Amino acid sequence: QAMQNSRPIASPTKYQPVAAQDNHTIWHRAVIMDLNSDLMKIGVYYIDLGQRQYTPINSIRLLPEEFQFKPALAIPCRLYKVYPMNSNDQSKWQSNDRVHGEFNGRMVNNVTCKVIGNQDQVIYDVEIDIPSKLP
Repeated sequence: QAMQNSRPIASPTKYQPVAAQDNHTIWHRAVIMDLNSDLMKIGVYYIDLGQRQYTPINSIRLLPEEFQFKPALAIPCRLYKVYPMNSNDQSKWQSNDRVHGEFNGRMVNNVTCKVIGNQDQVIYDVEIDIPSKLP
């Protein structure tokens, strides 16, 4: 309710932390990722959900200071230099690819992860060290 009563942002900037209302009228912490030239729709990344969405500028507010420095609940990652077979670095895994279940089942509590870089200050490239013998 307090967010609804505050004024929309007059001059949004890329990577600005904001409160943004989603399609279900729920307010979330977000970061501005894309500004359309007419500023009618703003591309935001919901840092606690791990999702991107375009939202009307009137659904974006200044993020109260008390929420600006809390860690994000969703940290999007991608495997560094790992792609589907017979593809390139622009390829994407299909959501129904059986590699997801296999990967999750084998990796829990068995690997170490190192951040190599990031993209758009949001998505991290990670390198995973897999022991030679997995359970």
